[in-house]
Amino acid sequence: VRSLTREALRFLTQEQFLVCCTDRSEALPPAEGGAILLAPTPLGRATTLSGIPPKDAVLILKPLLAARARLVVKGGLHPVFLVTPPRTHIEPDWGGYERLLDVLFREHPDARAAADQLGISRSQLCSFAFRPPPPGCPSERAGLYRRFYSAILLFALIQEWPLPRVTQLTPAVTRGQLQQLQKEAAVFCGMTALFCRLLNWPALACCLEDFGARLSYGVHKDILPLVRIGCEVTAARARLFFRNGISGPQDLVLAGPQQLGRLLHDSLPFYGLLDQGDSPRDASRAACDRLAMKIVSRAKEYLREEARRLGEVL
Repeated sequence: VRSLTREALRFLTQEQFLVCCTDRSEALPPAEGGAILLAPTPLGRATTLSGIPPKDAVLILKPLLAARARLVVKGGLHPVFLVTPPRTHIEPDWGGYERLLDVLFREHPDARAAADQLGISRSQLCSFAFRPPPPGCPSERAGLYRRFYSAILLFALIQEWPLPRVTQLTPAVTRGQLQQLQKEAAVFCGMTALFCRLLNWPALACCLEDFGARLSYGVHKDILPLVRIGCEVTAARARLFFRNGISGPQDLVLAGPQQLGRLLHDSLPFYGLLDQGDSPRDASRAACDRLAMKIVSRAKEYLREEARRLGEVL
């Protein structure tokens, strides 16, 4: 136990989570006797209060410091990378990594500046494609490319790429793994934003906080007010409402069940001709009307909750 304790203290002092408060030149006590006082540094306090494991804090600190000097906000890939957990359960498809990057750059040219800022190079990807690093390899460079791969997947989700398309581009990643990554990133986003605030980096914290809800729901910022209402308003339905001038819960209530039901029904796909005697149009219209009534009811409930919360604050 004593050797493990000394090893842990050595790591914490070497990485400047703790600092020695005595006149000793050594950061750690001798093997026998001699007590010293250790105090947390601002980095140590931020790590503890944000809930980030110290080893993960070491991994995220350098990119965050670099982002304070130059953060590529346009496009959003750089902030997404910063809130991506440094160690995830997803192992990149090294052979298809470059192809995924090509698709990303073609559809989102602004992402190239973020990749360049983070040090992602095609030559290194080619090297990894021919000689992939073993899973769990502690190499810092391999860790960077693993984290960037997960960041691309998260970026695709908040850009509202359909899940089947993402899994088609990354066949080794299952839908369950994507959803698990999404949940982990949403939690880690809040932890990283708090970490930045505790280090007195308010501008960076504000930028990262905006991505927490987007990662939770997997949507653009413009339809967040709609998807927050409840599970009845999926990303696809929220996008449908937004295209028709409905941008928040107040607009849903004002539109009413009749207009919402009509929008939902008009967006249904055509499934082909059915036998005579069936009335699929009437049945689907009734289902859309019921869903619309449920959405309006949930929107009213959401607004009442927000008003109650605002009243408690005031």
